[in-house]
Amino acid sequence: MQGLLRRVLRVLPFVYIVSGAFGPASAAPRPAVSPDPATPAPAAPEPERRLPAQLVDLDGVALDVAEMAREDNLVLVTLKRPDCPVCLEQLVRLRERLPELEACGVRFLVLSPGPVESLRRARKASGFPYPFVADPELRIAESLGLARPGGEIFPCLLQVLPDLGIGWRQLGRNGAYFGDGPLQDFFDCSRAV
Repeated sequence: MQGLLRRVLRVLPFVYIVSGAFGPASAAPRPAVSPDPATPAPAAPEPERRLPAQLVDLDGVALDVAEMAREDNLVLVTLKRPDCPVCLEQLVRLRERLPELEACGVRFLVLSPGPVESLRRARKASGFPYPFVADPELRIAESLGLARPGGEIFPCLLQVLPDLGIGWRQLGRNGAYFGDGPLQDFFDCSRAV
């Protein structure tokens, strides 16, 4: 093992030099900052992220998302996939907090990749009473910048604004962090009950 480590350490400087990691040997040193540090380089504009105005839920019911967002504090809950146990736990946790969340005007819409039958099972298992929308081709997730490799959606909670843009967001979840606390804090739900 030590012999291998010694060989790697002997070759490593050569790899850096050959790969150009330090730049060409004859090149003048590059400045560490831009020519005018007082003027930062403009950031690339982030693409406009909006939900479609109309969606269809698992039961074939047309949803006027724009109206839903105008009437209530609409939150989009995305599931990584229908069989994601952490995502299902998120829905159960939200269901248990519905009285408090609904009292401060929060309503939900759930988005998940298909297959549709798996999403129906997830809806039944979670008991979550809000509309579920299947996105098997990830078109909606793609438009929001949430599509992941392998046909998955990045799990998150997103506030849908009346213009269908995205406001507050809580990105990612795991077995130790679900983001429902920050959701309640954002909408100041502790005062509503």
